[in-house]
Amino acid sequence: MMQAKDKFFVAIDVGTIDEAKRLMDSLVDLVTHVKVGLQLATRSSWGEAVAAAHERGFRVFCDTKFKDIPNTMEQASFALTQHKPEFFTVMSDNSQAALEAVRRGVDKAAEGLKLVEKPKIIGVAMLTSISPEEGREIYGGNLQEKALQFAGNAADAGLEALVCSPEEIGLFRSQPKLNDVIIVTPGVRPAWAAAHDQQRFATPAEAIKKGADMLVIGRPITQPPSEIGSTQEAIKRIIGEIEEVL
Repeated sequence: MMQAKDKFFVAIDVGTIDEAKRLMDSLVDLVTHVKVGLQLATRSSWGEAVAAAHERGFRVFCDTKFKDIPNTMEQASFALTQHKPEFFTVMSDNSQAALEAVRRGVDKAAEGLKLVEKPKIIGVAMLTSISPEEGREIYGGNLQEKALQFAGNAADAGLEALVCSPEEIGLFRSQPKLNDVIIVTPGVRPAWAAAHDQQRFATPAEAIKKGADMLVIGRPITQPPSEIGSTQEAIKRIIGEIEEVL
């Protein structure tokens, strides 16, 4: 069974690769997984970010959120796989052809590289910053129903994992076709942390108890409240909370 420190990604949401390296250095021996996103990769590159994480022994999640036409999705996924991240995201509110193209791109690249472990493709069913009202405005329907539709499309395309908010975990787990997918849950905030811009969130223990496999935690760790103190103390508290429900 995974240890508590293996159950979450620390979000490396900083602007430069030097900042990212310093933050990663502070996490060595405390956690095993990190997430890098668009802010860092746009300033530097996905390859540089992945290399920095791997040099420090982390498994890395590239939060690419690819969304485009099928050919571009296939080529982008093929290109990203060259950097050998362990995980990356695509938006699953896309055509089935586009999601299947992502699967082809990864498989082709992995075959050429003779990878023992392919990157796991994570379908983002719905951004956790979207409120129910915004979901109806954007997608023309009930937010949870649309998230479930997009999740099902991702599973049908052979994606191994899904991102969903804490509110959708139980719904996803109730679907037979989603039984085997890895559920990655952002919008996770310990009780002592501010919600910031997340509309749908839960504590680490709540998310794990609902059925999440992995969590994504950013600012509560990288910018902890003054009463908590250091990043290291924040991690210690989060690990303790997860251990109580494993």
